Amino acid sequence: MSDRQSRRRFLGASGAVALTTIAGCLGGDEDSADGNADEGGMENGDEETANGEESGDEETANGEENGDDEEVENGEDDVPMVAEVPTEIDDYLQDAPNYDGGMVDATGQDQVTIALTAESVFEPPAVRVDSGTTIQWLWQGGAHNVVSDAASAAEFKSGSVVLEEGETFEQSFDDGIQRYYCEPHVDLGMLGAVDVVAPDQ
Repeated sequence: MSDRQSRRRFLGASGAVALTTIAGCLGGDEDSADGNADEGGMENGDEETANGEESGDEETANGEENGDDEEVENGEDDVPMVAEVPTEIDDYLQDAPNYDGGMVDATGQDQVTIALTAESVFEPPAVRVDSGTTIQWLWQGGAHNVVSDAASAAEFKSGSVVLEEGETFEQSFDDGIQRYYCEPHVDLGMLGAVDVVAPDQ
């Protein structure tokens, strides 16, 4: 687990504690109908801990499942996340400003869209897909292109830099780690990666 993931979990749990505290201040001293709520509005017993985590191996406040489950959800939009990002991808994306150490798990989907944004980032920066999945890069602002990195498993390029919003470039891959960047914004960390895996049988 990287330091970024640990900080993210800490911040998520801290946010849940802060929200619980604020809710308790706003809620006054009212008890629940069965008398099991304390002054902070939290239920007593085993259902929820002070940092917003449910007891047992169910789900934490930031949406991550406890235990040894492969799939982790980030809690924001309930987007499935890969539990372990390949080291090659993690190392490659360290300079991407929107990379937080996570990877979207889009396996099982026929098509996945990656946005090229006005903030000069690929969103999401890291995605895992099944072989044969169509990756669609969608221009949402700024002058960008998509170019495979020299260490990418396949060579691909969208062409010249495009400024027009709504422009798309599509590519599918058989397998391997696909690393790519935007030529005019590579120095700003406009980097992305797709981990292409064999579909589950």
